[in-house]
Amino acid sequence: METARATLGEWGLFLILLTVGSLAIIATTVAPHRRKTQEFRARAAQLEAEVEQLDAENARLEAEIAAIGTDPFIVERELRRRTGFLRPGEHRFAAVTPPAAPAGETGDGTDTAGDGE
Repeated sequence: METARATLGEWGLFLILLTVGSLAIIATTVAPHRRKTQEFRARAAQLEAEVEQLDAENARLEAEIAAIGTDPFIVERELRRRTGFLRPGEHRFAAVTPPAAPAGETGDGTDTAGDGE
C-alpha cells in the first residue's frame, strides 16, 4: 500500500509541476502578444481616423473639380488670383502703406521726445 501512495504522491507532484510549468509558459507567451495586439488596435484606430480625414479631403477636392468643370468663372477667378491676369482695359491698383516714422518723430516735424529741442 505504501508503494501505491508514493506513486500517487509522485504523480500528484508531477501534475502540479506540469500545471505550474504550463501556466508559466502560457503567461510568458500570451502577455507579450496581448500587448502587441493592443498596440496594433491603437494603430488601426489611428489609421482609420486618417482614412476618414483623407476621404473628407478627397470629397472636397472632387467637389472642387466638379465645380471647375461646370462654372466658367472659377477658372478665370483662379487664373486672376494665382497669376494676376488682367483683361484688356483693366488696371491693377495696389494699396501702399506709408513707411513708419522713426521713433520720437510724428512725421509733421514736431518732436515727441518731450525735451523741447
